[in-house]
Amino acid sequence: TFQGGIDWLRENGVNVIDLDSQECVDLLGGFIAQHPEIWNEDIGE
Repeated sequence: TFQGGIDWLRENGVNVIDLDSQECVDLLGGFIAQHPEIWNEDIGE
């Protein structure tokens, strides 16, 4: 999945909670597998 920006957000006062939720990982992984064209469009690949 796409990683990045957490340190920057925290440095700018945003409270980031990284739950490392397997449910979230599975949900996003399923979306990426079903819609790679949308995922790649968003991250510029």
